[in-house]
Amino acid sequence: MYHSLFTALALAVGAPGLKDAPKPAPSVVGEWAAERRTFSGNETPPAADALRYAFAADGTYAVYRGPRKVYADRKYATDPKKNPATIDLDTEAVGGRVVRGIYKVDGDTLTVCWSNGSDPRPTAFESTAAKPTTLYVFKRVKTD
Repeated sequence: MYHSLFTALALAVGAPGLKDAPKPAPSVVGEWAAERRTFSGNETPPAADALRYAFAADGTYAVYRGPRKVYADRKYATDPKKNPATIDLDTEAVGGRVVRGIYKVDGDTLTVCWSNGSDPRPTAFESTAAKPTTLYVFKRVKTD
């Protein structure tokens, strides 16, 4: 009897532990100012009237160009469980299509790579002439 108990205890102690579930990507909720934009491999510096995206917790977003609101109350959806995490923007204001992308948040930096037109969702954070995606690097806008 004790032999069975010790065997079971040894197996339980020696068994590999459950792997930690991967952590979901941090949320995009907040306001983000564009630092860099790369389109089809061509990087452009930020404009004087910096592009900003404001993502709300209710699944809506607004886009600003400097102090001017370009459009608002558009819907977005993220799936932080995917690898890489996905983001879809309803761009009703610019043709009524859904722009599919991927994102990652690293501290106060949000990197987003969006498809162009009806292209499939990007699978990597890159923009080249052969893969004409739009790659943005944003910094979180600090609020006091």
